[in-house]
Amino acid sequence: RRYVVCRADVADVVLVPILEALQKLPTAPSSGAVPTGADGAAAGGGADSAAAGMPSAPPAQGLALLLTLLELTGDRGFCEAASRTTLADGSRVLGNSRAVQNVAVSSLLIALLLKVAHWNFATCRHAFFNRAVSGILANLAANGVERLHWYTAGRMIEVTTLLARNALKPLAEPPEPAELHRAGMVREFLRSLTRLLSGCLRAPLVAKNCTLVYALQRAYPSQLASLEDDPEIGPPLRHVRAVVDWFQAQCPPDDSGRGEESSVQLARLEAASGRLPAEVQEMAAGGGRFTYRERLGATAFFAPEVWREARRLIPEHVCWSQPTGARAA
Repeated sequence: RRYVVCRADVADVVLVPILEALQKLPTAPSSGAVPTGADGAAAGGGADSAAAGMPSAPPAQGLALLLTLLELTGDRGFCEAASRTTLADGSRVLGNSRAVQNVAVSSLLIALLLKVAHWNFATCRHAFFNRAVSGILANLAANGVERLHWYTAGRMIEVTTLLARNALKPLAEPPEPAELHRAGMVREFLRSLTRLLSGCLRAPLVAKNCTLVYALQRAYPSQLASLEDDPEIGPPLRHVRAVVDWFQAQCPPDDSGRGEESSVQLARLEAASGRLPAEVQEMAAGGGRFTYRERLGATAFFAPEVWREARRLIPEHVCWSQPTGARAA
């Protein structure tokens, strides 16, 4: 980790290839070699990721990539490098038919995490996978993201709205175990995503994330307001609402029908961002960084699986030697 984050080209040489590999995850075959009892990606975790009736587990290589990202995004310098590095065309990472141009790698990372999380909800509903993605988003929230692309800002709002709608669903009768499992995953992912929204809008980052402010100005989801009293999810949402309301008062979007260009409104928002009141800034969501840890007593450990995959991919001419007298495991 220390070697990787010290590289000046870490986003180009390390992060982009990881994202390109993750983009293929929904079509990758499942090996079933995943940890089901190892300590989770979130601090204080340890919940069993197995659930009765769930589809096949995600590929082990996908989890290996997510755990790598979890470790790297715990470093502030890595996150800053991801925000500084720009790709002329992000479609090679996102796989979109519509080109996403001049996009920061951090925006591609968030958009791709939302994509694979949605795939997991739709297929595997694997709690450990969900926790790993949630941990990466929480690390990005803590360390900061800049220069959010329009596409990513829109996807963040869309997915947050969808998760909030699910979290608000009333349960008319006692839920089945599988639904309890899914509801827990929804809340865990929603908690990290709302922290990321709040983190992008805290000063001084808000000045470089006005695309998100403008997107929220144009259509603030009512579901988010309905969750503001939630003890876990509510605090970051109250901060998001306070920021949007303040900008709405200072720089209301043009509703005159003249079709004001978005670039004009963005310039107004950026100019006003330096005046964001201290009482609004103090509402920004906190939260620590997340890492992966394995503890004794787990039913499966991830490191041996990663090592076996690495040995399989290492060229045959590489010779591994053991000290004299060592015994093979």
